[in-house]
Formats: sequence, C-alpha cells, structure tokens
Amino acid sequence: MKVQETKFQNHKMKTWTPYFIIACGFIGAAIGSFFAYFIQGEFPYSVMIGAAVASFILCVIQFIKQTSKKDRLPEADERTIKNLKRYFAATSHLTVGVLFISLTAFTLIGYDSVPLLYLWILFFSYIWIGGIGAIIVKRR
Repeated sequence: MKVQETKFQNHKMKTWTPYFIIACGFIGAAIGSFFAYFIQGEFPYSVMIGAAVASFILCVIQFIKQTSKKDRLPEADERTIKNLKRYFAATSHLTVGVLFISLTAFTLIGYDSVPLLYLWILFFSYIWIGGIGAIIVKRR
C-alpha cells in the first residue's frame, strides 16, 4: 500500500514538476517587470508578452513530450550519463586551456587588454561545440 502511494506520488511529481518550473519562470518575469516598472516608471510589455509566449510554447512541448512517451524507460542509461559527464569535463578543460593559451598569446603580442568580442566568441563556440557534441555522445 505504501509503495503504491509512493509510486503514485512520484508519477504525479514527474508530471507536474516541469509545469511548475515553467510557471515559476513566468512569475519571475512578472516580478522582474514590476521591478522595472517601479525603477524606470514604464512597464515592459514586451517582456511580459515574450514570457507568456515562451511559457505557452514550453507547456505545449511538455504536453506533447508527456503524451508521446508510452514506456517507462529513462531517456538515458548510466553509461550514457557517464559518457556525457566525461565529455563535458573534457570540453570545459579544453576551453579553459584555449582561454589560457590565447591570453598568453595576447600578452606576448603586447596587448594590455583583450577585446570582449574574442571572449564572447570563445564562450559561444564552447556552448555550440558542447551542445552538438552532447547530441553526438548521447546517441552513441
């Protein structure tokens, strides 16, 4: 009896937790908009409209995802999760290494400061390479 109640509560939590997270994001956007209204004196309608549209799209995606999943298998097994952790650890260390080498090169060339554009390029390439690599590692 107690095990069934626990399973039911776990299933209920798995179902409603993403919607709760989406609602909290929308509430956060509303609170931020009100703070912006009190500080600047003008209500940012574009933020609220964007938050509402994004929340709606995320709710639809979550609904489709939950209704299309028929089996109880997890999306990834332990081996895949371990591979993803190792991949992200290696990728982040390589990014820090590239950052260290590039800062050393800039220093040796004689720059006193590094343009922010180069740092943004490095960070966005890290995110881009990390995302595409994670998709590849997950499917292996």
